[in-house]
Amino acid sequence: MAPAQSRVADVRTGVLAYFVGVDHFYCAFHDHTGQEQVFPLSPCREILPRLEILLEAIDGSYSPGRREKAFEEFSRGWGRTLLPPPEALETSDVLVVISHSSLHGIPLHAIVHGDDGRPLAATHGLTYVPSGTLFTRCVSRNSARRFDPVAWRFPRNGDGGAPPPPRSCRAAAVDVKFQATREYEQVARLFLDHFEERYWSGAERIWIKPRRGTPGDPEVLCIVCHGHYDAEFPGRSGLLLARNAGIGAEMTIPIHYGEPFLFRDLPFRFFPTDISVRPDCSPEILTVNELMVGASTDAQLVALIGCSTATGQTSSADDFHSLAHQFLKIGAAGVLASLWTLDFDFAKSWVPRFLRQWCDLRLPKALAFRESIREELDETPRPISEWAVPALLGDWL
Repeated sequence: MAPAQSRVADVRTGVLAYFVGVDHFYCAFHDHTGQEQVFPLSPCREILPRLEILLEAIDGSYSPGRREKAFEEFSRGWGRTLLPPPEALETSDVLVVISHSSLHGIPLHAIVHGDDGRPLAATHGLTYVPSGTLFTRCVSRNSARRFDPVAWRFPRNGDGGAPPPPRSCRAAAVDVKFQATREYEQVARLFLDHFEERYWSGAERIWIKPRRGTPGDPEVLCIVCHGHYDAEFPGRSGLLLARNAGIGAEMTIPIHYGEPFLFRDLPFRFFPTDISVRPDCSPEILTVNELMVGASTDAQLVALIGCSTATGQTSSADDFHSLAHQFLKIGAAGVLASLWTLDFDFAKSWVPRFLRQWCDLRLPKALAFRESIREELDETPRPISEWAVPALLGDWL
């Protein structure tokens, strides 16, 4: 980034709204002035088989070599056919991607689009949303938008030209599979160290499930754990957490004429039997379905540092079911999550870079994401399967 400060009011935001027709993919590009251009993309008969191969690579169905080849072919080859011409995107600093149909969960930020050989993640701030309606809701509940965008200058250099970062953060970490809980806790505490009010949470499901208005409902929530994706029943995907047998909780539910009844707060499903866990751990799973019922948050950012926390499935109504999207639906303004299996060494390197850009220098979240990925790739070249895992969802500011 240039040494001179920039203003949030001057950030040029474009919208890429996709729709899949009978024969072709289309992209409606709205630039920062509100002008719209509709770009017919490749025919469905060409794109859909390629998307199928990419999704198999994302699922980990291929050998490491073949998997990386599929990512490279997407990034430097046919993936470009999913974007408008480079000259159109040059007018934007931030891109809001509204996906549709087969494009949900596709890492468009991994595509090398311009002549400089950099992927979109390193040239633009980029955020994903499944619909314009949900994006509008994320924007409306983002407290950062209450600050004057003309006065908000970045990168902050001590002159007070940017709002302070969120004050409160709650973090939790656990590794129920192996013996890496201490490493997971190190990453979670990196988040805590950037905020004034710090809450270290237990890794039990009853503490992780957010409830708006209760003590400890933070502005930032960070959970470092394994994610589980259930391809057959996406609503049963979830966070793999630990259970303390000595801790229980109750839910108050109005049943009849507002009369409250107390029920035990139990998980919505048993822990998946096909997942091996440590012998000293009592595991529990917080599922998408459970988040749909009785969970809510006002968090500006939820960081789900784990495998496949943004992996999901498109419903018949073109809704997208994933952990990350469900946190947006229950109130979060933005979510950081993983599109496939997360490399933990990459996470330990990348997370501090993002936090420095967002919390210390006070860049908007999407631009902090861009700068952190750019720094990571400039310092340590990595395969696409490692660095393109994280994605920002929701509001870009």
